[in-house]
Amino acid sequence: MNRKQIGIIVAVAMIIVGAIFYFLAGDKNKNVKQIQINGTPQQTVPANSGDVSPISGLTCDNWNKRSFAVMQPADVAARPLAGLSAASLA
Repeated sequence: MNRKQIGIIVAVAMIIVGAIFYFLAGDKNKNVKQIQINGTPQQTVPANSGDVSPISGLTCDNWNKRSFAVMQPADVAARPLAGLSAASLA
């Protein structure tokens, strides 16, 4: 091996050792302050009361029936906002 190859190997080894030291032997006790929450917790109330659909927010007789059809938007930008990941059957 010539001096150039040995220099490259030594440099790479030093970078690897430095990275290992940085990630594994870094400061474990970082200055983290605990948040103190003072006061009493507030009681939650349901947003909808009565025969109100949780999807539309409108009053209807069959509010607790599961929907059986969905409409997927054709716009690619709107698809992540459609909530398809929360569907029980897709």
